[in-house]
Amino acid sequence: MQLGDTIVSIITGSTDGAVSVLRVSGPKAMSIVTAACNKNVNHSKGYELHYVQFGKPKLIDQALLSVFKAPKSYTGEDVVEISLHASQYIVDAAVNELIAKGCRLAEAGEFTMRAYMNGKMDLAQAEAVADVIASQTQAEHKMALNQLKGHVSNRLKVLREEITNFAALIELELDFGEEDVEFASRNRLVKSLTEMRAGILKMAQSFKNGNAIKNGVPVAILGKPNAGKSTLLNQLLQDDRAIVSNIEGTTRDTIEEQITINDVRFRFIDTAGIRETENPIEKVGIERALAAASKASIVLYLYESKTQTESELKEALKQIQEQTEATLWPIANKVDIQKAWDIQHISISAGQGDISDLLIQLNESAAKLKNEIADTTISNQRHQQALLKAVEYLDDSIHALNTGMGGELLSLHLREAMRVLGSILGEIDNEEVLGAIFSKFCIGK
Repeated sequence: MQLGDTIVSIITGSTDGAVSVLRVSGPKAMSIVTAACNKNVNHSKGYELHYVQFGKPKLIDQALLSVFKAPKSYTGEDVVEISLHASQYIVDAAVNELIAKGCRLAEAGEFTMRAYMNGKMDLAQAEAVADVIASQTQAEHKMALNQLKGHVSNRLKVLREEITNFAALIELELDFGEEDVEFASRNRLVKSLTEMRAGILKMAQSFKNGNAIKNGVPVAILGKPNAGKSTLLNQLLQDDRAIVSNIEGTTRDTIEEQITINDVRFRFIDTAGIRETENPIEKVGIERALAAASKASIVLYLYESKTQTESELKEALKQIQEQTEATLWPIANKVDIQKAWDIQHISISAGQGDISDLLIQLNESAAKLKNEIADTTISNQRHQQALLKAVEYLDDSIHALNTGMGGELLSLHLREAMRVLGSILGEIDNEEVLGAIFSKFCIGK
């Protein structure tokens, strides 16, 4: 990205509508737009709206220009947004006209990257822009909007400032090393750093819930062949998505679909029946079933007393629990013929369309998840990894204090903690990292 260029892109969605909007941003935005229409906006003071004939010398469309003067714009640069009729011909012709006058096409995420580079938002807020656009439920939108509004950033800035103050005290002591001066009680420093560590770790651990809201709660459906897994998936979706057959081993691969329950997306993964088999293809399906369970937040284990004894069921549940950290929900299918076993379970009759008890449990799970989402919940894995790294450096700092290590080493650990927290906010000098982040944005944002 050449940040000194003047760029253009359509910023409205691709769906049919009456109006499309182009955004022009950069040092020559005013002069290029002036050259492309019958209105001179070179001396605009910003926050102006102009009705123009767009296209020179050949008229392309009647348009509205929304003019924003730097730094009071989305990107922090001179910006003109051009509202045109939503004809693909008109949009293409207008873009070509602006390119001919000196613009180039914007790359993915380039407008938001310029906003970040020009100090309009920090990197955590910039990443939240993409999450706001991608949000599909109210819960996703609320979480992304909290990050865009700076709740996560503000908390991180406070934590980072506290670490900076500690580091300053330690380095001040180093400056007076010959006088053997101690500016801060070691016990108080340990107590403060321990509290700070707990706060940072809590933010890192919020990623589990934040990621579930953002990407959907993964729910793996496991059980022996013909336990009713595919029938259950079809009932949840109210659609014949999975093939249902009395022949064992029909499902050989995972099938994933999602539905929204209580404003939370759930990603249901139908899997191959788990059993001993010599069929190499079925073995692969079973391996994928267990892999899905290991990554799931919830595992639904379907069983019926006709094909599985109580001891076999307990052993199966034990083995699954050893392979996953997911919450395990035993699901007794075909309750009309199910024996009463001493196992806490949810009862359904998937074949009869009765899954109401399971839906109630999923609804309650969604409500609980939403209640656990805080203003500072994170949903970005990059942020989680940086927070966990900061916890490691604070652990090293606390260890250094408790064992009487030199101030130089303690200062180094504190500065590393400051650095990784700063990387979340955007104190990054690695162009590859920035490029990777903004390349995931849509064109026009």
